[in-house]
Amino acid sequence: MPLWLSQADWAGAIDLHQDKGLPVDLPGSLTDYKPPGVGVTLRISTPERAILEWIAITPNDLLFSSELVDTFTGLNTLCPRRLQALLAGCRSVKTKRAFLVLARHAGHAWYHRLETHSLDLGKGKRQLYKGGRLDKEYRVTVPEEFMDEH
Repeated sequence: MPLWLSQADWAGAIDLHQDKGLPVDLPGSLTDYKPPGVGVTLRISTPERAILEWIAITPNDLLFSSELVDTFTGLNTLCPRRLQALLAGCRSVKTKRAFLVLARHAGHAWYHRLETHSLDLGKGKRQLYKGGRLDKEYRVTVPEEFMDEH
């Protein structure tokens, strides 16, 4: 990361992470952002990629925290086509399964437009929440309130 970026008072805190199964060249990953009053344009993650990045770096014991769940509640403008492309290119089974459970729980209209049957969600069960119940659709353990009752 360039020194000027880390020292810019408009930038806030910046943490760099490995790609965590989300290659940077996936369609729908990046967008240009020009901060007001600054003479540079930055390539930043789209909202669809940003939520996947957040899930990817979140430890399992925090995946169902109020911060992440509350954020999902406000994500009603995500683009299902962009999400589909990002989920298809994501190599992290944990990220994809956790995203889908959280998205289903939030109940957004875009969730129902995702073609989840075409995604590679890996094989076997995964423990995302210690002491949770098995979500049969996505084969992950989740807190009781995240069980799909449909």
